[in-house]
Amino acid sequence: MLFFNNKKSWILWAITLLAAGVAFPFLPEQIPVHWSAGTADGFAGKWAVFLFPALQAGILLVSRIPGVKQWCLVNKTGMEGNESQYYFRIFFIIFLLAFVEGLSIWYVF
Repeated sequence: MLFFNNKKSWILWAITLLAAGVAFPFLPEQIPVHWSAGTADGFAGKWAVFLFPALQAGILLVSRIPGVKQWCLVNKTGMEGNESQYYFRIFFIIFLLAFVEGLSIWYVF
């Protein structure tokens, strides 16, 4: 497995934030946030495009807390100090959120 660290996750967060910032002026006032049977049935203001980047930043900031990292490495995941796997899991979560953000922006356009 490639060595992962938080730097790649922060770069992906910046790309997601940039995409949201570029798309924001072009979005309608109400954007779909929930779909059922292929039709949008839940809407939010266009500011909601920044929710996933905010969630990503929160995850990245919490993952930097030494106690959280130690707790994940030793107590819960069985990784036993494998930092590369820890950072890969953080990156994967950030990637999934970026992917959903991209799909959401693409759907609106």
